[in-house]
Amino acid sequence: MTKNPNLDGPKSPTPVKVYEPRIWKARIWKTGTGVAGAGVIFKAPYGVAMNAASVLARASARGQIRRYQLGPVPPSEMRGWGREERAALTRYEDAFEALGELHQIDWEA
Repeated sequence: MTKNPNLDGPKSPTPVKVYEPRIWKARIWKTGTGVAGAGVIFKAPYGVAMNAASVLARASARGQIRRYQLGPVPPSEMRGWGREERAALTRYEDAFEALGELHQIDWEA
């Protein structure tokens, strides 16, 4: 049996995980929002975006919205964005609060 030279000797440390917030966009449809619906863009890590998905699902199940769509913003769409535009993005709680006030949606119901 031959020893593998790559497995012998000092091992490098595992790199630290860095969680960069992704940029997500959500669109909701409600009676009166028209064909395009109402959209919102926010920044959040993946796990937090899944919290936003559960908030949208709960609002849909309770009949506050008719339909929703959630997904990451593709890099091709973000290429034209400047640093100021990216820095101006908010967390989903703040973005949903503004959207809820505009369309009379109680996210905590």
